[in-house]
Amino acid sequence: MNIALYMRLSKEDEENKESKSISNQKIYLNNYINKFEYKNVYEYVDDGYSGTNFNRPAFNQLLKDIENKKINTIITKDSSRLGRNVSWVTYYIEEYFPSKKIRYISIDDNYDSENINSTEMELLTFKTLFNDYYCRDISKKIRSSLKIKKIEGKFTGWKAPYGYKKSKKDKYHLEIDKSVEKNVKEIFKLAYEKNTPSKIALILNNKKIKSPSEYIGLKNSKWSTKTITDILTNETYIGNLTQGKRKKINHKLKQSITLPKDEWIIKRNTHEPIINKYIFDIVQENLSKSKNIKKNNIKNYRLLNLMYCKECLSKIGINKKNNNLYCVCNNYKKNYKYKKCTPHSYNYLKLEKKIIEELNQDINKIGRDIKNDEIYFDMLQKIYISEYGEIELFLNYNSSLL
Repeated sequence: MNIALYMRLSKEDEENKESKSISNQKIYLNNYINKFEYKNVYEYVDDGYSGTNFNRPAFNQLLKDIENKKINTIITKDSSRLGRNVSWVTYYIEEYFPSKKIRYISIDDNYDSENINSTEMELLTFKTLFNDYYCRDISKKIRSSLKIKKIEGKFTGWKAPYGYKKSKKDKYHLEIDKSVEKNVKEIFKLAYEKNTPSKIALILNNKKIKSPSEYIGLKNSKWSTKTITDILTNETYIGNLTQGKRKKINHKLKQSITLPKDEWIIKRNTHEPIINKYIFDIVQENLSKSKNIKKNNIKNYRLLNLMYCKECLSKIGINKKNNNLYCVCNNYKKNYKYKKCTPHSYNYLKLEKKIIEELNQDINKIGRDIKNDEIYFDMLQKIYISEYGEIELFLNYNSSLL
């Protein structure tokens, strides 16, 4: 018998009064297997991983070893160590393990897949549901606790915004990070002088000033337009805490969604500002004007937001070079260093002309003659452009202008 001892512990479990530490689980499981005749024992430990998420390093290794027929028995202290997501736990116990001829033992649940009856299976199902509910309840309590802290004006983020740091005396309070305060002031000064976020990013990169990610040692990265825009629009720099901009979909998923501004939690005058409100407000006006100018400049690009890459399905944008307009795959533009997709470079004005010609041929087929180009574009729903310049049109023949 080749036995796998699986142990897991999350932060939520550590807060539980009942001792579930990895060392205690290890002792408990080893004492239990003394009754077995076994050839090999393998230990799999996921320390600090939530039971709702099954993408864990040790558990993934366990699955690989099952596929390679390295083990035939899995033992856990109880089913909650396997996981707390009722759908996945049920799948593994009732479908996956049996299909791979794996014996599963959950000691505290008195469950052994080799010796079970319907009552034991029903009890385990009930306990699995309870484990799932436990996670849901814990998640709800944590979210509620964090929301109260945010309403009280306490900072709850894992790291402070660039230009600030968490106070050593009070982790929920922000204080100015003197070492980079001058950089924040420089960013707002440049924006006050009507420099665009992209121009500011270029200036900072040329001065070799470390970006926020680089400053805290996460990765080597350059200043970007988005990073500058995020700083310039963040009320933290005038002493206001703006939190609760996003929320998780549910306790089982890592994904989150952006909330509308009227649902954000804003608490004013919670910490020392770096920028005065007058400068901040002028910068917001400058950003708004710049945004409107950019918006007006692309009004004539009638195909924008209709063009998609045939290969990777990303949107295709428009670049201006030497007074000419060119289409470019957004995926390629963002990830050209990693050779993700290809440029899909195509002269935009020639593309418009080509599409009008193709549309004209399609309309003639149904016996219509349309003089106004705008009617053509009203019919367009989506355009796929291939790497070799081939185009595929999706049309709405029910257009109100036909």
